[in-house]
Amino acid sequence: MKTIATLVLVLSAMVAGAVEKPRLEVYPVNEGKAIVALANERPARMVVSLSAGDGSLVYHSESKESQTGYRKLFDFSGLEDGRYVLSVKVNSTTVKRPISIDGGALRVGDSEFRFDPYFSWSDDVLKISYLNFDGDPLRVTINGQESTVYEGSLGRNFSVMAGYDLSALDRGQYTVVVAGGDKQFVYTLNK
Repeated sequence: MKTIATLVLVLSAMVAGAVEKPRLEVYPVNEGKAIVALANERPARMVVSLSAGDGSLVYHSESKESQTGYRKLFDFSGLEDGRYVLSVKVNSTTVKRPISIDGGALRVGDSEFRFDPYFSWSDDVLKISYLNFDGDPLRVTINGQESTVYEGSLGRNFSVMAGYDLSALDRGQYTVVVAGGDKQFVYTLNK
């Protein structure tokens, strides 16, 4: 039991140390306009998007080069009243800020962080670790080049950790998919 507890602690520390925590700020400057600023410790490519409450994409931009910051003046005045989500993805970290527009006035909610799963492949063992903030039921699928070789549930716990002994599989390339809610993460391994 101590060995399992130690393994969980070590894996959690590895995941926590490996993720970035970019800082996303939204500063309303006048009616309908706001400066969106992001600061990150290390240079990285960034994906910025603004989605409406129904999930439709209002704005999308991807940086062509790695950078430590992002700054842009957004004009929200042309958008209908409602709820929106500003999302910035930096490597395996996504930070979101909810934005409400009511009669031209902007209200900005607190930052929410989401992290991609951590995949590790070594000595024929696949390890998956994921912080399931949304509590979605998660599934894992392992696909070979011609068929699915494994499908199963990862549960809906906040902290998800799983390991799979793939030593019985033939040599080749496999695609691992972790999916839940509207999210899907893909990892490719060569055996």
